[in-house]
Amino acid sequence: MANLVSALLLACCAAGALACGSTAAGDDAARACSADMPCGAAEVCEGGACVAASGAGAMGSTSAEQGCSVLRCRPGEGACCEHVAFSATEGDARDFASRVELLTEARTSQGEVRASFSFDAEDQQGWIKFALDGERELSRMEFTGRLEGAADRFLSVSTEQLDGSGCSFGLELEAQPSASGAPVVLGNGVELNQDDFCYGGARPGRAAEFGFTIFSTAPGAAALTITSVVLTLD
Repeated sequence: MANLVSALLLACCAAGALACGSTAAGDDAARACSADMPCGAAEVCEGGACVAASGAGAMGSTSAEQGCSVLRCRPGEGACCEHVAFSATEGDARDFASRVELLTEARTSQGEVRASFSFDAEDQQGWIKFALDGERELSRMEFTGRLEGAADRFLSVSTEQLDGSGCSFGLELEAQPSASGAPVVLGNGVELNQDDFCYGGARPGRAAEFGFTIFSTAPGAAALTITSVVLTLD
């Protein structure tokens, strides 16, 4: 990734591309799944069953009960989440085409949302998105998690309104090894009322959904795990 500005522009463009054609996972159950029995490639765990993420531009969605357990709104709102979705895309050189087959695992449990990817080129993108229970006015996000594998130490946080407009915010991550010494531990705050990288006439801080994006640095495996998100409402 050349620099923070170019990466943010890529995230903005990719977020707009996903907004145009993403769908929920299909309804045909393939096999049982749980936190201990994750689904396979291009599948998500929904209601205890593996479901294929169908269609071009599809984003597989999970049940709200488990995936939304990591998200809280404040002050006083508590739960404000409808579901969690996962996807992967190409970079700008290929017009951010959907590559859901790069998603090798989508796993949710109480207190953890994890997406694993098998990238086959540089500058591909892996996504975890949270759909809120309607458009909200957000001022700040705080989150924790882990980043592993062939991914840039740059993370994009994007917000999106019901009309498809949105904003992107970039973070340069500092390596903070976990107890095992392997993943980079995330723990960051983002002010969501900034308008430096917005598109489609978006109002900064207003969102019906938000997402985390990682960027591949080379072919290889990578994973993003989110363990806690706290949204401060205006």
